[in-house]
Amino acid sequence: VYRTSSFSSTCPIYKVDNDTNDTEYFLVENRSKGGYDSGFYGLLDGNTQFSVGSGYSGGILIWHFQDILSSCLSNNNCQTGSTKLLDLEEANHADLDSGGSTGRTTHLYYSGNNSTFNNSSNPSSKWNDNSSSGISITNISAAGDDMTITVSK
Repeated sequence: VYRTSSFSSTCPIYKVDNDTNDTEYFLVENRSKGGYDSGFYGLLDGNTQFSVGSGYSGGILIWHFQDILSSCLSNNNCQTGSTKLLDLEEANHADLDSGGSTGRTTHLYYSGNNSTFNNSSNPSSKWNDNSSSGISITNISAAGDDMTITVSK
């Protein structure tokens, strides 16, 4: 069980490794309405209303990282490649990649929204080659400055 705090001076971001490929991994962080994030403006709720302020409590963001920069630069396909250098695993499996979507509170993981990220969830914790990562992030607490998650592998 990990406890994440957004008000830490170290701004903890947890790295969940890929045992077979050191260039691909997940980053997990708590984003709350306080501290650094208190200046955010424009994050939408599940509909179209701005929610930064009293109704916004934050949540867990899960980023999927794969270091493809050197290969895409050498092949001149950084824009057209289907594998992304950094991709947000939206909790509501939204369409941020379509270019027509904006940040929403439902992209964050928290109890009451989506509180499970594993090989069979949507989005899933599978690696970019569609192989099983074996990573499971569960028991995600209610959104807040301090949150708990369970990470198993």
